[in-house]
Amino acid sequence: MPEMKINRTVSRLHGYIPFNPSHAEIYEEHQHESFVHADTAAEVWLAERLKAGEQPTSLVILTGDAGHGKTHLVRHLLKRLGAPGNLTELLQSQCKGQRLVVGEHTLAIHKDLSEMDPTEAAVLLRGTETAKHPLIVCVNEGRLRAMLSSEALRDSTLATNILRALHEDIIEPAAGIVVLNLNWQMVSLSGGIMTTLLGQLLDGRKWRACSGCAAAERCPIFQNRMILSENSHRVEAIRRLYEIVEQLGEVVTIRQVMIHLAWLLTGNLVCKDVHQQKRGTDRSKFSHTSSLFGDQAPEHFIRSHGLFSRLRRLDPAWSASREIDDLLVTEEGRACIPENAPDRIHITKRHKIDLRDELSPASLDIDAKNHLEHEALILERSFAILRRNHLLSHGHAQAQLPIAGFEYIGDFQDLLRGKLRKLAKKKVISRVIEGLHRLQYLPRPDGNGLYIVDPVSLRARSPTAVIAMQVPAKEVGLDPEEPPTPEDGGVALDATPRRLWLTLSGSRLSLNLWSFEFLCRCGSGLASRMFFAREARRISNFLLKVAQSEEQTNPDTARVLFEGRVISLTVADGVVSCD
Repeated sequence: MPEMKINRTVSRLHGYIPFNPSHAEIYEEHQHESFVHADTAAEVWLAERLKAGEQPTSLVILTGDAGHGKTHLVRHLLKRLGAPGNLTELLQSQCKGQRLVVGEHTLAIHKDLSEMDPTEAAVLLRGTETAKHPLIVCVNEGRLRAMLSSEALRDSTLATNILRALHEDIIEPAAGIVVLNLNWQMVSLSGGIMTTLLGQLLDGRKWRACSGCAAAERCPIFQNRMILSENSHRVEAIRRLYEIVEQLGEVVTIRQVMIHLAWLLTGNLVCKDVHQQKRGTDRSKFSHTSSLFGDQAPEHFIRSHGLFSRLRRLDPAWSASREIDDLLVTEEGRACIPENAPDRIHITKRHKIDLRDELSPASLDIDAKNHLEHEALILERSFAILRRNHLLSHGHAQAQLPIAGFEYIGDFQDLLRGKLRKLAKKKVISRVIEGLHRLQYLPRPDGNGLYIVDPVSLRARSPTAVIAMQVPAKEVGLDPEEPPTPEDGGVALDATPRRLWLTLSGSRLSLNLWSFEFLCRCGSGLASRMFFAREARRISNFLLKVAQSEEQTNPDTARVLFEGRVISLTVADGVVSCD
């Protein structure tokens, strides 16, 4: 008779969820071995540079938000350089700034410079100017800036170069200095960090213990793994959701990815929880379609965790589409739910619903007279599950269709990838210009180009507007914001453009997907200023700065937009004339 088994993979995944008592897996220093690993561009490029030794390297700074895997990168960098033995012990005892011999290489490593006092850390950085071997340090950006402003480094050439690298997004600000800002690193690239980590987690060798477990047939964890490993299009749809999150401006760290993937597969369950479940228990809430969007996760955690909170906003369960919903009630539409999916059957109130069967009051055994509220709850839950499964089954092929209410996501992504032809790009720029006009309460003006309203006139919101400056349409640009690259032309970061530069007469404003969507909706006259209040203020302030930068050539002349026409008003000898 089959016995209940414990899968060590599930236990280790559970250790990544931070609000559990045993969450040591999320900290590299507590891991005796790497559970999963993705070769990042930063790790490969840095290892090749140090091995070749062709370019002098005195200081390497790995910076960025906590959780990007800086310590993990150092561990695998040591491995690539030929470090033998227990790397965890090496990290703990010999990576605090002291000289270290690894194979044929001599270097010094500090695995977490943020732990040091800023003044002491500044002295360590200053010593690289005379050291004969490179120093590699891991430090959060905030602490790094504190060190650079300390007395030991303030106004020094080293501090100036590092600050220039941070401000101007330069990898090599001076000879021998390398600054890798991992906030540029993206996890959503095709075949990149997220898909590599998930692929390793789904590897059949990690799930051999489940094959002979008595609870395997009713285990939502094992079923999640089976469905995702057998359906590559679902993994691709999840990757696209990650991509949208990063294009919305969220900096996603590798730690956040591991936390989310652990939640995605387990739903915060461990093997013992599954063993103790009674037959007939509602397992739909532990399906990957639910855990993908943070169902069952504590609200305080979701609000403080950027990846979870952004994915919840992309949840198709609360985004109705008549075309899709009409399809989901058909037999063809319901087939998007796999036969072995944990959410194929859900239990609402006293009703057990099989979503591969027809959805109707008669088939659901609902008494409409006494259980109208039951019918509403059942349909709400059923369509939430169906919409999520439809997205994961077809989202990989819907590159040009709206997702989670983003109507202009196709244009945004085509601009990032340089796929728009000249005429199509011109139409998008025209829509953005119209959006900027509507943001300034301008009626549709005649002529070609962008009009920027004088701030005083803007506050009045009158039909007549005083024009501060005019930008010709050909000087309005929408171009990808390129990530930094090293001088040797290699790839030092897993990054592609995720934002656009809006350029007006030399001034630039960064637009993420949210900003772009707002401007395009403004151009169509369908944007809510309250809903996009933050973006409206940011873009209005940018226009104000552009207007203030324009030099007034003739203070006695003003241009006024009246009934769609631009009129020039001139004051001479107390007489106002109109052209």
